[in-house]
Amino acid sequence: MPVAIFSQALSGLAAHGSVIQALVYRDLQARYARAGLGWSWIFLQPILQMVVFTVLRGILGIADSGGMSLVIFLYCGLLPWNFLTSSINGASPSIFGNAGLIKKTAIAREVFPVSAVLAALVDLCVGLMVLAALMAWFAVPVTWNLLWLPVLIGVAILLSLSIGLLAAAVAPFRGDVHLAIPHLTQMWMFLTPLFYSSDRVPSGLRSVLTFNPAVGLVEGFRNVVGAGTPPELLPLAWTVVFSLLTLVVSWPVFRRMSRYFADVL
Repeated sequence: MPVAIFSQALSGLAAHGSVIQALVYRDLQARYARAGLGWSWIFLQPILQMVVFTVLRGILGIADSGGMSLVIFLYCGLLPWNFLTSSINGASPSIFGNAGLIKKTAIAREVFPVSAVLAALVDLCVGLMVLAALMAWFAVPVTWNLLWLPVLIGVAILLSLSIGLLAAAVAPFRGDVHLAIPHLTQMWMFLTPLFYSSDRVPSGLRSVLTFNPAVGLVEGFRNVVGAGTPPELLPLAWTVVFSLLTLVVSWPVFRRMSRYFADVL
């Protein structure tokens, strides 16, 4: 049954490729085109976060950066994290944010959360170009382990889509969901080793940290880019397992709830 649902949903998404493209462009336009600094916010957001985290590290007295440049250490963590939060925060209100289209058309409802994830993916691709420039500036060695990046990005898409679909399915029926999601992701941030290394976590709490599905992505990016080593397979495998288990629940739930979107919007 889940396989049939996934197959049907994927077919619907493939048939609406042009619609998804238009929605992604619209989301990016709404996010950046009207801002005073425009599209430069794609670059500025992670840079400003790096400044904040650098100050925070100084206040907390955290000096360990895993043997790599502090800039590379922070930026490698922020790239996948910003993608996750931007995808989930964008997918959550994607249904009632497109109420007019949903009431007037019969297109597959998945296109709305999927377009939110793809819009965040554009930001990630731009961020990767900035990362390449930073690697050249700080003379970070280029190794074959960079070939892991497409795998890590694929896992990040899977994780954000699995959570985003569930949030998008519930939000039209519970208006508090899309308001709570940014606060929940902010709490999630402090449980993720963004401005500190997971090695700094006391051994008694490190086992709890391993259940955080974002850890495999953050540490994976740092390993393959900053350290030039493969990602640790156990945390990454847990991220994949968590994402698949969540997707097995969230996609059928989304399909079932989507029958009533037009009635409640």
